[in-house]
Order: sequence, then structure tokens, then C-alpha cells
Amino acid sequence: MEPSRLSVCGTVVRCVAPILFGAMLAACSTVARDPAQVHDAGRQASTLELRQQQTGTAYRQLEQVRFDLKLAEQDWLNANAAYQRTQKSADELKQQANAAHQALLAAQAREAQARAAYEQAMKAVDEAYQSGTASEKR
Repeated sequence: MEPSRLSVCGTVVRCVAPILFGAMLAACSTVARDPAQVHDAGRQASTLELRQQQTGTAYRQLEQVRFDLKLAEQDWLNANAAYQRTQKSADELKQQANAAHQALLAAQAREAQARAAYEQAMKAVDEAYQSGTASEKR
């Protein structure tokens, strides 16, 4: 036996009707909120918007700080490289100064030896002169 169309439609309506009715009630209740709920929803939306703006501002600050960090790192690398070059030059200059100081000390020692030799030669001349004049006086 074939069920009549009317009974099938009735069954569908009985099954679907509560679902449709519930959906309509939900839609009506969303639209017909009381003013306090509408104000609360508006406040939540503005709070959300404010938090999103604060997040955007914080992100831009983070990006700026990251950029500043990269600049600071590069400045440090450049300064450190310059310092090391300068330190190398200073070390080379220190070696040159030490070598020059050693040469000065050696020259002073040679000058002292030469002066001593000169004084000894002058003394020998003076003694020879003294002995020559002494023999003439006799």
C-alpha cells in the first residue's frame, strides 16, 4: 500500500516544523534583544576594536624596536671592527715605538762608549803632553 501524499507531507511538516519554529524564535530573539543587551554588545565590539588597535600599535612598536635592534647590531659590528683595526694599528705602533726605544738605548750606550774612548784618548794625549813637557824641563 502506498502512503498518501498528504500523510507524507504531514509527517515532514511535523518533523521539520519544530526545527523551523526554533530557528524563527532564535532569529526573533536576536533581533528583539533588550536595550541593555544591545548596549553591552556595542561595548564589547568597541572593546574588541580598542584591543585590536592596541595590538596593532604594539606590533608596530615591536617592528620599530626590531629595526632599531638591527641598526644597533650593525653599529656595534662596525665599531668593533674599527676598534680591532685601530688596536692592530696601535699594536704595530707600539712595536715600532719599542724598536725605536731600543735603538735609542743602543745609541746612548754607543755614545757613552765613544765618549769614554774620547776621554781616554784625551787623557792619553794629556799624559803624553805632560810627559813631553816634563822631559823638556829636565
